[in-house]
Amino acid sequence: MRTDNAFAIRLRQLRLGVAVIFAALLLSCGGSDSSKGWTVLVYMVADNNLEPFALPNLNQMAQVGSSGNLRIVVEVDRSLKYSTDPIGNIRASATTKRLLAQTGSFQEIQDLGKIDTGTAPALADFIQWGIKTYPAANYALVLWDHGGAWKGFGLAETSGHLISLAGLTQGIRDGLAAAKVPKLQILGFDACLMSTFEVMEALKPFASYLIASEEVEPGAGWDYRKLQPARDNAAVDAVALSKSIIDGYAALNAQDGRLTMALTSVDALQAVEGALTHLDQQITPRMNTLAVQIGRARAASLEFGKDPSGHSYNMIDLGDMLGRLAQADATDFAALRDELKTALDRTIVYQIKSPAMSVATGMSVFFPPNGTLAQEYTSLQGVTSWRNFLSAYLAQGPSAVVPKFTTAALNVMSTPNELTVSGQLMPGAANSIATTTLTFGYSFPPNPPSSPEDEIDFYGDRPATFNQTTVTATWNRSLARFNQTSPSTQAFVYLSIEPRSSTVAAASIPLAYLPPGAANCSSTGVGFATRQILFDPNTGATSSDRYFLLVNGALSELRPQAGSKFVPVVYGYIGSMRFTRQPTRQGWLCTPTQFAADRTISLDFATPTLPAGVQRALILSIENVAGVGDAKAAVGTF
Repeated sequence: MRTDNAFAIRLRQLRLGVAVIFAALLLSCGGSDSSKGWTVLVYMVADNNLEPFALPNLNQMAQVGSSGNLRIVVEVDRSLKYSTDPIGNIRASATTKRLLAQTGSFQEIQDLGKIDTGTAPALADFIQWGIKTYPAANYALVLWDHGGAWKGFGLAETSGHLISLAGLTQGIRDGLAAAKVPKLQILGFDACLMSTFEVMEALKPFASYLIASEEVEPGAGWDYRKLQPARDNAAVDAVALSKSIIDGYAALNAQDGRLTMALTSVDALQAVEGALTHLDQQITPRMNTLAVQIGRARAASLEFGKDPSGHSYNMIDLGDMLGRLAQADATDFAALRDELKTALDRTIVYQIKSPAMSVATGMSVFFPPNGTLAQEYTSLQGVTSWRNFLSAYLAQGPSAVVPKFTTAALNVMSTPNELTVSGQLMPGAANSIATTTLTFGYSFPPNPPSSPEDEIDFYGDRPATFNQTTVTATWNRSLARFNQTSPSTQAFVYLSIEPRSSTVAAASIPLAYLPPGAANCSSTGVGFATRQILFDPNTGATSSDRYFLLVNGALSELRPQAGSKFVPVVYGYIGSMRFTRQPTRQGWLCTPTQFAADRTISLDFATPTLPAGVQRALILSIENVAGVGDAKAAVGTF
């Protein structure tokens, strides 16, 4: 009798084991229950400088792993230029692999060889393959890489290709059509700058909800461990899962002061479209009288993806801009602001933002300060009303009144603590001013003295203030300075100050980034980097201190490689003979000092002692909505 019971127990154990093995085989081969649960597709274009950040994210996915409720499916394209570490149990390879995240490991499903993941067909193929192979009741697609707002997503460094917004539309549309799935439940961008009105309009047919950031993301990106609710509960809905992802992003990057992330119900975008239609109908016909105050509001609005080199994505927070316009002109803009706020409240289901981003409303929009719209923008779908408004604004540029100073020289008042610089405006000039700036630095005499060219190096800028008659700014004569030990290294650096709110300002320091092996700024592979510090101008408390790198037009957080260097840059005028003539050359110039980029660099402020023949140099400038204006300069030992 005991023998029979033992045999029966053993038979049940054998059947159970076979069932477990069979279930695992079904999962790895795609035979999941399509009537329930989630399949999360992660399209990871890591063939670029973000590669080191991909590996921790992949590790997070394996910490959750796939189950009967959840399949985490990844297509990852690597470089091996920035990291040669394996993906868990999968050896490092520059080929494109399709992986299934298991608990604590990965299963390699396919090796596609080296393909160009920066194309719409590659994205479409992954979508249709992933859905067909791992069917489920709900689908999420996560696009992981550089983001470029309305210009597109993904930078495959080997090919140099970026998937344009039209390409994203094509890739997602074709992939879903081939899989015979009408819509994703979630479309997520683990990428910078993608929570834009233009992106939402282009992709709204293909997803119910969109997760994205208005601002540049920290390199750490999302915390994929927050997919756990989908593993625990097959019935978790899109909003609950999205909130888990967004909260995880906020917690993982809690030390960063520039966080934004929003969950958008793209089905509710109609309300925002209506608000922008009314903005176009009411304001565009009167743009000739309202352009100046719109330009001022645009200049003061929260802007994303901007650095002191002059590169900017020109993305501003839509709600913040309308709020500033209403504050300045309630008669024309208060009702429009209220309508847009109601629409955004309905469309932005959930969002997180750092204190420095407190005015962010979850949706940015393209708003260049001047120039003309690129052909790519004029062909975007769904943004007609905004484009009408924007075109009318930009059209005012060539005919805008150019503000001018009087012929009087700058007035520089000197006290032991600071310099106060002021310039007198021509009558009526204040009415056309959009921005005012003080730039400061040093004038160096020709070297040798017989040389026809002197040099003026600028070390910083900050906003000025103005009234109807005068533009005024102050400078305490100090400069920002980098310090590093072992060996002891010091150098003054350029510092640009931009107020964000009454309690937050951004300090940006432009730098040349020399990758390992680069000897100087003329070497191959040198990039333009920025150190940006967010601080409270009232207390000096710092909320964020990060480095960013501009590569092929894509801005992302920089994780310096061992052996890399930072070189401070200044903006130089060569041959202006102390502003008495137009410079023969001007632009960003590398200084002689190099700092180890992968080690701590402290920042302080000091007032340089003027060597013989060196004088302080000041420029006070004013510009209209088209970026055209006037400037006054002064040189002296004040």
